[in-house]
Amino acid sequence: MDKENKENQFGKIISELKGIKKPLLTDIEKLKLKNKVFSKLTKRESNYDSLISSLSKFASIFKIDLVTKARIKENVFAMIENHSQKKFFISNFLRFSKSYVSLVVLISMFFSTASFLNLDTSVARAESFSTIESVEGIVVVQRNGLLFPVYRGFKIKENDKILTSPQGTVVVKYFDDSVNRLASNTVVEINKLDEASDTKLGTHVEVAVLDGVVWSKVMNLNDIDSTFVLDFDGLQVEADGSAAFNVELENGQAELEVFTSTIEVESSTKKEKIVKGEKLMLDVENSELGKKRKIGNSAKNDSWVEDNLVSDEIYTAKIQEDLLVAQIELVGVEVEDDLNFDNTFREETLLFLTFDDVKKQKIKLELAEKNFIEAQIKLSDEGLNLEEKEKIEVILSDFEKEFKEFYMFVEDIKAKDSKYAIELKSYLDGKIINYKKDFSLFTPDSPQYKSKEIIENLEVLTAGSKEEVVEIKIEQAEQKIDLIAVIVEEDIEVVTEIVNEYTEEITDAIEMVDYIEDDSVVKEEIVEGLKADLDLLESIEAEADVDLESGEVKSEIIDAVDEVGLDSDLIEDKVYIPVPIISLEEEVLKTEELKNLPYNVNVRGDKILPPLLNR
Repeated sequence: MDKENKENQFGKIISELKGIKKPLLTDIEKLKLKNKVFSKLTKRESNYDSLISSLSKFASIFKIDLVTKARIKENVFAMIENHSQKKFFISNFLRFSKSYVSLVVLISMFFSTASFLNLDTSVARAESFSTIESVEGIVVVQRNGLLFPVYRGFKIKENDKILTSPQGTVVVKYFDDSVNRLASNTVVEINKLDEASDTKLGTHVEVAVLDGVVWSKVMNLNDIDSTFVLDFDGLQVEADGSAAFNVELENGQAELEVFTSTIEVESSTKKEKIVKGEKLMLDVENSELGKKRKIGNSAKNDSWVEDNLVSDEIYTAKIQEDLLVAQIELVGVEVEDDLNFDNTFREETLLFLTFDDVKKQKIKLELAEKNFIEAQIKLSDEGLNLEEKEKIEVILSDFEKEFKEFYMFVEDIKAKDSKYAIELKSYLDGKIINYKKDFSLFTPDSPQYKSKEIIENLEVLTAGSKEEVVEIKIEQAEQKIDLIAVIVEEDIEVVTEIVNEYTEEITDAIEMVDYIEDDSVVKEEIVEGLKADLDLLESIEAEADVDLESGEVKSEIIDAVDEVGLDSDLIEDKVYIPVPIISLEEEVLKTEELKNLPYNVNVRGDKILPPLLNR
């Protein structure tokens, strides 16, 4: 009975609800309701007068890069054309008596679904954001006064403060592929994460070290204006290429140790270049730089250093593997697939039916890029025969030719529309710089090294002035020294070849210094950079115990510097002299040896002579 009664009541409620009409609000009631809703919004949102102004505000801060804008525009127009052609086909197509016109229209309808191939070659590049790569123990991020526990994939933003606990460690991967590894009890703050854009190619990462130990692995930065900086309350430690270095900050004193490449340290009054195998003390409290010293064996054998150097090798290999995988996904070609660089029927038709000059150039370039990427994939196949290698050589040459022709095309446009020419040049420059980063680790014994040389040749076209050409050529030569530091113990023949390439390229670049206007500061910086290269080469030579003929290299550079009227004394007066660090056991043994000299003569109170005297 109770059940039946409840069912009757439930049915009555349903019938009552069905009879309720939608409420009607007057204009005044609507206005009151709207005001009430807006009053519940945040302070920032309540400043907007209406929903329309809110949307307008959002639209004003939403930005799209130039390449994306161009593609959206082209695709929109393509969709419009496609729609109109379908309508035309249904209603009027049969009225045309000329068969060839009908054929062209029919093909246009079939192939005009997109204006570009939409081959996004940047898909294999670095991520567009910075994240936590791995974490152990308790690590938190302080953001806007709140603490957030981090996890793999956690996105890092500017002004974030990262703190590791006594048992916590973390690896931060930045958008430029560089990484920081933070030891326990370490605090850093992210000052700057400045990515490349449609108006600039350079990238900038700046991290303030507040306490603890930080290892940095800087991957080859993609542009001469790109930097990776660690800041110590105004003292700046900067890498502008590829490098690995460690810093430890405690009680206002920081120790910098460089394990690959060259690092520049700058205070308000002084600059120092620290090369592989050297260390420098930083007086953070007084903003002063100490003296350079040689890194001792105990530091090199430290487990933190050894583990990080191994991790760097694994990480670098992974970057290369990820690039290959991304390339395969991009063009749909596997390493073991047969070579086929012919354009498809659709691609040829699309090219044939494209009458806009700019659009046609972009399609030709993207077709060349597609084949170029397929060639990189096939070059990973160790079983390539001679005929296949010859085909790949043709593809690489076509790729270089298409880029050069596009740059020449941009120069022609520049006379008519300089603004549009700048946009197109930026489009091309971005592609070249990204390829440069991808190929930065290829060595002369790599099958992809020829591709790297092509990209280096094309990079010169990105220069906006003769001075920039000189900067690019010098930077390309300096990267050879960085590469030597990485592979010096692997293959001495390859290393010797790279040394010869460096010598040839750097002397050619020095001869171009006359292009630079009479700016003594710039020219002095160039010579100081050459001195740092030679320091690094001699340091590599001493550490690896190999003969890289650094003396001959130095002689050729000094001759080239003198030839163009630069001050070679800056090189000759600052010869690198390694300062050996001797352990206590070695010192006792050496002292005993000195005591046993003939006639039982002790030397300087049984102390070891300096390297230059103890011969």
